[in-house]
Amino acid sequence: MNKYLLASLVILTIFLSSSCRKSKEKKIVGDWTFVPMNSISDPANEQVWTFDASNKIKIEVKYTDTTYYYSGTYEVLSKFMKGNYVDIRGVYIYWNGLYKIKELKSDVMVLNRVEKNADSENPDVEGGAFLWKEFVKK
Repeated sequence: MNKYLLASLVILTIFLSSSCRKSKEKKIVGDWTFVPMNSISDPANEQVWTFDASNKIKIEVKYTDTTYYYSGTYEVLSKFMKGNYVDIRGVYIYWNGLYKIKELKSDVMVLNRVEKNADSENPDVEGGAFLWKEFVKK
């Protein structure tokens, strides 16, 4: 009897963690406007992060007189007993990394970078990983 109960719990846990990841993947898709914590942290007038359904991310950074575009890939990960994360790669060394999804609702997203990612252009990533990003759905 205990074997069946244990097997059922393991299967249920795998199913629930998989369905949570799928739910996060669906919620993250769309256009998100970055909400700066203060004007000193980022002089950009507006940042829009677009996550599409094919795991591509585009970031549009608007300044008063110019606009910059960045693109890369992302993957939503579910780590057992640790929560959900989004892994962003190939965008820009400043934004690449593994972010813990602190909050993800239909209109609000809060990401906390917990790990930097090296890439071919920047193989030696230095400095702290901490980066806090708050967004509202556009």
